[in-house]
Parts: sequence; C-alpha cells; structure tokens
Amino acid sequence: PPSTEPEDTTPIVRYFNPLTGLETTQALSVSRPVAFCLGNTAYSLPQFGVGSSDVLLEFPIENGGTRLVMLTTDYATIDKIGPIRSTRDYIADIAGAFDAIQLYAGTSDQKASVLFPEYDTLDYLTQNLQSLCYLDTSRVMPHNLMTTGALTSSEIASLGYRTEIAEALSLPFR
Repeated sequence: PPSTEPEDTTPIVRYFNPLTGLETTQALSVSRPVAFCLGNTAYSLPQFGVGSSDVLLEFPIENGGTRLVMLTTDYATIDKIGPIRSTRDYIADIAGAFDAIQLYAGTSDQKASVLFPEYDTLDYLTQNLQSLCYLDTSRVMPHNLMTTGALTSSEIASLGYRTEIAEALSLPFR
C-alpha cells in the first residue's frame, strides 16, 4: 500500500572546512585559521601538531633551511604544537591570504622584528606574549618553544582578534 505520511522535504544542510573541502561542523566552517610557523630541521624533529593541520606549507629560508607553516581551523584542542620558530615577510603575506592569525617567535631581520600591521599576529617575542608558549626542556634551544591550542585560544581572546573568517574572503572551499 502507498504511504500516507508526507515526505520530509527539509533540505539537509552540510558544512565544509574552508581550507580542505571536507565536511565539518557549522562552527568550524566559518572558523578563522591560525598559521603556526614551525621549525623544520633535524633538531626540530619530531614536530608536534602537524597531524592536525588542514594545510601544511613548506617555505625556503636563508642558508638552505625551510620553515613549515601549519594552517588549521580546529586548533583549540591540540595538546602540543611546535617547535615555534621565526617567520619571514613572504610567509606572513601567504598566511595572510588565508586570513590566518599568525603565530611565530620573531623574525629573521632585526628591522622586521615589528608587528606586521596588516595582519593579526601572535609573536611570542615582539609582542612579549609569555603566556603563549612554554619551553620543552627535553629539547635543545631554539627548537624547544611549544604552545597548545588552549594557550593559543586564550591569547587570541585576550587580544580581541576576530575568530571567524572575513566575510569578503574567498577561500577554495567556501
């Protein structure tokens, strides 16, 4: 016999991570990413938190070295992230294209060791954000500066940074 119950025509609403295109929660679909600048040398291993990245970028720096930049919208619950290292102006510009809040420890150029005024930054050194990071005493300096998602979230809140993606921003999966 034919069903007499009305068909449910309510559309199914789905949300997607703006960096990966993967299905996610509504909150994460509008969450502003954080770009963590990480060391990428033998002394930096193992790196912590990279498994939670939405996008992982590698940038060349002076003397043949590289930096990793971990972009993620779901950082709040990550237990350990690091080692946090210095950024470069071209890294800041690319992370800025993702509307990311940028977390790093200084820059390579003394003249550039000022805030990038066009970006929201969490610079452990220049902004003197002592509660943002901690030292992992099992590692050698300067590869021992770590943070957590909770410390990052707390510092973002204390600085009053916007936590949702800019309305005008066009990310790949938005």
